[in-house]
Amino acid sequence: MTVDVEIEHKYFRHLLEISPGARGHISLTTLIPHQHSAVIKLFLSENSEHTFLKEYLLDLSHTGKDKPLMEVRGNVVKNILELSIAVENEVVREDTLKIPYPCRLSKRVLLFAAGGILLAALLFFGYRKISPEPQTQKGALTEKPAPAQRGGQTPVKPEEQSHLQPEAQPPVQSETQPPVKQAAVSFKKIIYFYPDSTRIKEGEEKKLQEVISFLKNHSGGKITISGFCALSGTQKGRRELSKKRAEKIATLLKKGRWLPEATLRVKWFGAQNPVTTDPAQIDKNRRVEIKIVSN
Repeated sequence: MTVDVEIEHKYFRHLLEISPGARGHISLTTLIPHQHSAVIKLFLSENSEHTFLKEYLLDLSHTGKDKPLMEVRGNVVKNILELSIAVENEVVREDTLKIPYPCRLSKRVLLFAAGGILLAALLFFGYRKISPEPQTQKGALTEKPAPAQRGGQTPVKPEEQSHLQPEAQPPVQSETQPPVKQAAVSFKKIIYFYPDSTRIKEGEEKKLQEVISFLKNHSGGKITISGFCALSGTQKGRRELSKKRAEKIATLLKKGRWLPEATLRVKWFGAQNPVTTDPAQIDKNRRVEIKIVSN
């Protein structure tokens, strides 16, 4: 179990692992210049699942920096997380949070448990080995005379009856083999767009043709189209732009005669789940992801 930090969007940064005396430190900055505030959220993470812990609203207007530096420090003492948040080397928040402490069995307890299981297994198999097998007592039973049948007929002995019964036919086995289930085939493509536009970048049409060709050769399956955009403008505008981009790709696939029996899902996420936070590579966030799982 770990403590992760999220800032402004669903992008998680590892702070520390919950263990005795664990310490962690991460540095963050804003995605856009001259940002007046920032929200830092803490989550407990385990097996790719994130549970919300607490959030902090930071005032950045007094820093005078284009992209002020934020630092988050944590320290685990038993089941308490001691937290410190600083902006431009000035501590602005200090807090203590109660966190679940993972249960860890000592090596001595584990060795005792393993030894007990091994001893029980040895006793069980040793008892079965020395236990006497039940024996059949010979000569204790006498054959009863068969009752006389009507009409003076001689009764037929059991060993003679076996010759009169028809032979049992062996069961007929079917030669039909069960059908072999084909493994699912996965396919993924990313289509990039110009800034603040639903216009596909030059050269991306080739990727769409590859998707259409794949769909024509693989029947059925599920198609998921997810739209994204860069972190600029308003939240409502970002979600609307990512929706239009995803819907445009879905329309182009339908025009390309994608298989009608495939299941199509169209989703949009705004600026969530960015590929990168590097301003020099921000174009990678203006995208539509196409994922196909075909039977």
